Amino acid sequence: MAQFEALVKESHGKELEISERLKVVLVELEAKGGDVKEAQAYINSAMDVSAELDSTGKVQYVIGIFSLWFMDREGGIVFAGRLGVAAAVMLGFWFLSRLSKRLVKKAFVKNQKGSRIMRNFTIRSIGWVVMTIGIMVALSTLGVEVGPMMAALGAGGFIIGFALQDTIANFASGMMIMVYRPFDEGDFVEISGISGKVEKMSLVSTTLLTLDNKELIIPNKKAWGETITNYSGRDVRRVDLVFGIGYTDDIEKTIRVLRALSVEHALVLEDPGTTVGVHSLGDSSVNIFLRPWSKTEDYWDVHWDLTKAAKQKFDDEGISIPFPQRDVHVQQIHA
Repeated sequence: MAQFEALVKESHGKELEISERLKVVLVELEAKGGDVKEAQAYINSAMDVSAELDSTGKVQYVIGIFSLWFMDREGGIVFAGRLGVAAAVMLGFWFLSRLSKRLVKKAFVKNQKGSRIMRNFTIRSIGWVVMTIGIMVALSTLGVEVGPMMAALGAGGFIIGFALQDTIANFASGMMIMVYRPFDEGDFVEISGISGKVEKMSLVSTTLLTLDNKELIIPNKKAWGETITNYSGRDVRRVDLVFGIGYTDDIEKTIRVLRALSVEHALVLEDPGTTVGVHSLGDSSVNIFLRPWSKTEDYWDVHWDLTKAAKQKFDDEGISIPFPQRDVHVQQIHA
């Protein structure tokens, strides 16, 4: 095998020397209008040592060429070393990325400032930044010029930006939502007339989970550009209830009954206080409003409990709840 490699190396050297000389001759001949196609084909055939070998010889030839390249000072050994260094660099930056994410996560646990959306985005971004730096360093160890690559990306940025203008608009809107925090993950919101719980958010879209368990994905551009109602934005909410009683019923008695129901409910807050009064005079009823306050998470429990309790208490106290009715007067005209 060693003798074969020596033969291949010697033959390869002669091929290079002959090819360089003939190349000059062919260039001059072609410049003078000569036909160099046949000569070029002959040279290619003569230089292709593997053309005269069988399948086993071709395999040995390829192995020999690879061995020469691998043992060369500028060949495989150097490349393998660089590849090993690049792999070690990537592994190191991978561990550094995980460590950075853990440290940032612990810092957010100690300091609860900022929305959950912003915290999750920052943690992921730290990992991306560290790994991007690791890729650039690894490419540098392999001899790749990173500078021209960055310049090429910058030159193509305009074209990419034009093609992805909607995505970039969603990205920018997502950043605005993270900075100004009109809502957070877990909040119950209404966006563009659509109500639901914010299940998750990315830089380009917001996912809402509706009360009937439907998943709606809203582009951040639309979410940021429309009116946002955040029902979970405050710790305390007012429960607005309206009850209709008959015109012959006692208004003051009804107000006392509703106020007592509010005071007795365990989830109704003492401060702010409950407000009860006459809301309006309807076509068929006197409408009494009841406005207690509760914690945001107790809103619907208070709403449903007081509605049920009011109906039962009205029945016990003889307070009527009228339904819409219309009196029809028939006048008979005699001929």
